[in-house]
Amino acid sequence: PGEFNQVAAILLGSRDEALNNVLTDPTMFQASTLLLCGSVFLFLMMITFGVALPSGVFMPSLLTGSSLGGYAGIMIQKYFLETVVPAHMALLGGAAMLGGIQRTTVSLCVILMEATGQTKVLIPLIISIVVARFVGDIFNDGYYHIIMHEKHYPFLEHRIKQSFDIPTVASVMTSPVVSLNDIETAGTLETILKENPFNAFPVINLTTKEYIGIIRRDQVVALLECGIFVDTANISRSQTAKAREVMQRANLQEKSRALTRDDDYYRHRTVMKSPAKGHRKMPSLGTEHSWLKDNVVQTKAGNVLIGSDEGMPSGSIPNIGPTVVEYDALGNLVVKISSDEKEKLVDIGAAMNRGAYNVVQNTPLSKTYEIFTAFGLRTLCVLGENGSVVGIVTRSNLLPDYMQSSTGLDMD
Repeated sequence: PGEFNQVAAILLGSRDEALNNVLTDPTMFQASTLLLCGSVFLFLMMITFGVALPSGVFMPSLLTGSSLGGYAGIMIQKYFLETVVPAHMALLGGAAMLGGIQRTTVSLCVILMEATGQTKVLIPLIISIVVARFVGDIFNDGYYHIIMHEKHYPFLEHRIKQSFDIPTVASVMTSPVVSLNDIETAGTLETILKENPFNAFPVINLTTKEYIGIIRRDQVVALLECGIFVDTANISRSQTAKAREVMQRANLQEKSRALTRDDDYYRHRTVMKSPAKGHRKMPSLGTEHSWLKDNVVQTKAGNVLIGSDEGMPSGSIPNIGPTVVEYDALGNLVVKISSDEKEKLVDIGAAMNRGAYNVVQNTPLSKTYEIFTAFGLRTLCVLGENGSVVGIVTRSNLLPDYMQSSTGLDMD
């Protein structure tokens, strides 16, 4: 009774208390204890990093680095330089470990200064973090960059390399593009959503075929789900001719496709299906807590406004409308509308984004990359000389591996 086990206090005790003791006064532990605990934590970190376990990154890294730094401080004080403060070495060790793993500099320095109040070691702390990051960059990327690469997240660096000035955007864009006319039939939109996995569609003028905007997939789904159609009884003569042309073209496309509908695919009429998330009931515009109210807003004047909320519904709200919204096998939103609504017209031009960024096909890849990263875009339309859509660029098109395979140039 009354004995204190140093190893158990660090490995099995409170992490906050152990970290505070190591950073405040490492000499309260034996040097062998700090070396053992730091080595054990380092070994466990190598196993748990990247595994779907709530083990954390910041605290284990800081505790490991401070333990090894405290050990180094005690050894230097004992055998080389007596004026060295082990507590300062523990702080520098934790900072170096975090800087080498996370590759953060300014934010990490500010966090550690605010947490410890050790302003006397500000300059050595900055040097330790910068050196740790520089040495780490020689061997590989940071921890978070590696995880994003392994999970295939299309992350783009905010620095433009000199090799980006040589090719043009036409060498990396996706072409041909599935476009929507400013007025489409509901049946045509249903077919396009089912056959194409894209999250955004360029919108072109039905007559001139010129690019006029872009619309997201969930906005098209919201228009169909809410039953927002063109009132053909109150449109002008020119609009009537355009509507007739749209309906004739839609009928020809439907006959040429000869699509067969899978009844089992639309078995649940009031349930949105997701392979990963299970079943969730879809709301309608008239329900009190409908998620579609974030995308579709009706004003007092009777106008319809389309919002920019990209959040998906959560909760269980029954759908009382005839339109069914579901996920397909790839996780894309698709719809099934009733047969009597297939010929109704949807005004895509009223809901599209008219101020979307776009570039011409001879734009340098460096300028395209700069626009994409500076404004955080998801899609960027590429236009030809006559204003028509000739391609589209997403984050996947600007990844180094894809650009290198498309252009044949070394993008590293």
